[in-house]
Amino acid sequence: MHVFAAGTVVYAHYTGLRQHAFGKGRGVKCGDLYGADLCARCHSYFDQYQGCNGSYESKTALSEEFMFCILKTHERNEREGVIKVCKKQ
Repeated sequence: MHVFAAGTVVYAHYTGLRQHAFGKGRGVKCGDLYGADLCARCHSYFDQYQGCNGSYESKTALSEEFMFCILKTHERNEREGVIKVCKKQ
């Protein structure tokens, strides 16, 4: 997916298979560390499982794709100075 429709990018909290391991609960989103910058179209793609046919394999693939977006967001934020990663001494 990853179209990045200009002007619609928001921070989307992870909604994949392992969301409960990252703080998701009834009425509670995952922690802020577990999210990605997504345009409105991509946000819907993940939130509404549009890239999924309901099988475990497709749910796993969609979840992994979202995790990849999260890692790319962290990578970009570190590169742009939004976050700082401290090296262990």
